[in-house]
Amino acid sequence: MLSFKILTEEERDESLSLLSNSLPEADFEYLNEIIDSLIEEEGEVALAASDGCLLVRLFDGEYKFICPIALSDGADGIRAIDSLRAYAVKEEIPLVLTDVPAEELGTVAGLFRHANIDAEDDDRQSYTVRVMSEAALLDAPISVELSDMLLDAITADDDRAYAELCKDKDTNKYWGYDYSLDMPNPTDAYFREENEREIRRGVLMSLAVRIGGKFAGEAALYRFDLLGGCECAIRLLPEYRGAGYATRALSALVDIARRMGLIKLYATVSVENIPSVKMTEKVFGSGEISGEIIKFSLKL
Repeated sequence: MLSFKILTEEERDESLSLLSNSLPEADFEYLNEIIDSLIEEEGEVALAASDGCLLVRLFDGEYKFICPIALSDGADGIRAIDSLRAYAVKEEIPLVLTDVPAEELGTVAGLFRHANIDAEDDDRQSYTVRVMSEAALLDAPISVELSDMLLDAITADDDRAYAELCKDKDTNKYWGYDYSLDMPNPTDAYFREENEREIRRGVLMSLAVRIGGKFAGEAALYRFDLLGGCECAIRLLPEYRGAGYATRALSALVDIARRMGLIKLYATVSVENIPSVKMTEKVFGSGEISGEIIKFSLKL
């Protein structure tokens, strides 16, 4: 996985030295010129290297990546772009590529299923390619009604119940995220507001699971890989577990993913979480054990 180092004028030589180790065949006179120009950029600039290319991450309120800059004859820009894709997915940030040359636009945009393209100059020699997840393409939250179960948007009216779900220790043992590391004493609204930020970034599609009109849990699609796949997960309040609701909610989530145009779903479950393993197997079939987790996949 890529590791970016923030570029500062004071640490310019250190950055150059690190890049030298990763780009042994690079044209270092050219690299020096690039670094000098990047130091003048407004906002945060960070550097990494992959497949013979210099990778540049910019942040000025939004993360952007300069199209990989080839620095050797053996550079592979396509593989470097895929490294940026994997990095953006892991960090849960949108993938926005800037300074894409006109002659490379078709190739770069063609790597992804959905992308918005904007010319950066009047001569149309340089472009920005904003890669879109299936979640980012939604005009409005999806809702699905199934007899006594409803999946729809989480609202401010759900703040107390949703906070209870997010704070439940047994649930979050397996959810993969400890909120207290970022916010030790959150308000009830904190969890919904964080969700809404991720939804706006296009990295999450999160729905309330309602049973008999009451908030019972959450169904989520996340970690969109920008190639037609994403992860999925269900979590319910303790009083709604063990009655088959999670399996029904997961089946509904699979249908939602299909409606969104996704072509593959993934689920990762701890081997210790026996109820979730059984629930996921009912919908996905058998998974593959990898250490302490079981990986499931489903073609849609």
